[in-house]
Order: sequence, then structure tokens, then C-alpha cells
Amino acid sequence: LELTGLRSKIPPRTPFVEWLRRVVDKKRKLDVREIARDIRLGEMALINSGVTSVADIASFPAAIRAPRMLRCIVFRELIGLQRAVILPPGNAAISPHAPYSISDSNFRRIRRWWNRRGAALVSMHIAESSDETAYFSTGVGPLGKFYAGLKIPPRTVPGRRPIAHLDSMSLLRRGLLAVHANDVTPREARLLAVRGVTVAVCPGSLDFFG
Repeated sequence: LELTGLRSKIPPRTPFVEWLRRVVDKKRKLDVREIARDIRLGEMALINSGVTSVADIASFPAAIRAPRMLRCIVFRELIGLQRAVILPPGNAAISPHAPYSISDSNFRRIRRWWNRRGAALVSMHIAESSDETAYFSTGVGPLGKFYAGLKIPPRTVPGRRPIAHLDSMSLLRRGLLAVHANDVTPREARLLAVRGVTVAVCPGSLDFFG
């Protein structure tokens, strides 16, 4: 909901990695007042469409603290390719952003944190695009250029698809909300079901990626 105000500022058919770069650039310029305003605007749009409850992902402290009108679980977004992510105390809901924006060392930290808090909720964008799959499998594709554009070392290439990699790190489990899951094989879909993972499918995302 903190990104509600960006709706008209990025062309809707921008290629994914370019869209991602623009979102990162726009987010850096948001201030506390804009974040609070955009959350309220997003909530009003949801209420007007009949939504009463939301699982929201917040990347700013101001978004985590913002008062909410809807029944809401706020997931604290975590991004970390170079630095250790800061994990909250207690059973706070967290959202490691995506496999391509979290290092393996941070995934291990998250796994240890989760093992000590079995009831904690975790949300992650998983298998969102073929670009993610290509990078994880072979190290090629637009995501490599994305890392270069941000002037950060690229993520280690696991040499396997994202879902298989997360499973190897014991991160596919009950309590995980897998968002998107656009680029998933039937075998991977069965694995998600066996592991007890909940999947949130976005029709707009499916349309965007074809």
C-alpha cells in the first residue's frame, strides 16, 4: 500500500527489470507524509471495492507504524544482498522480498529466526518471472544488468530454479505465503502443495508476464 502513489508514474507495460529499477528509484524519493497518504489512499480503494482485510508488505518504518483502517497484517520487508538483514524480535510477520534480492547467508539467518518462531508468518515473491528463473539457473538475463545498474555485486547463481533452491534451504514450509508463482512447473506446484505453502496469485501479474 505504500506504493499506491506510484500507480500513474511508471508505464504499465514497462519490461520487468526496467519496471523494477524505476520502482527502486521512485521509492528512494518518498517521504514520511507521502507514505502515510498513499497507504490511506490504497486502503480507501480497497474498501470501495469491498475488501476488508489485507496482508500488506511495508519496507519503510513509517509504513510499519502507520495506523490502519482495515484488518491488517503488516509484513516487514527484508532486502539484503550485501549486508545482514535485521530481523525483528518476537513473532512479527516478515517478507524477505524475493530470492533474487536476498543472499544465501541472509536466507540462513532467516531460517534460524523462523525455526525459533514456528508460528511466525513469512511472505516472499517467488518465481515471479522467467527472468528470475533464467538468472538462478544459468546466471544470464536482464537481472544481471539490474545488479550492474545498482552497482552492487550480483547474487550468487545457485544453478537451479528458485523453488528448488528455496526448498534446499528448508524455506518452503507451512506459514509461507508465496506471492505470484507465475513461472512454476506442475512438479513445482505439487511441491508447494506438499510443503504446505500458501500461494497468492495476482491476475494482473499473470497478464503482465503472459
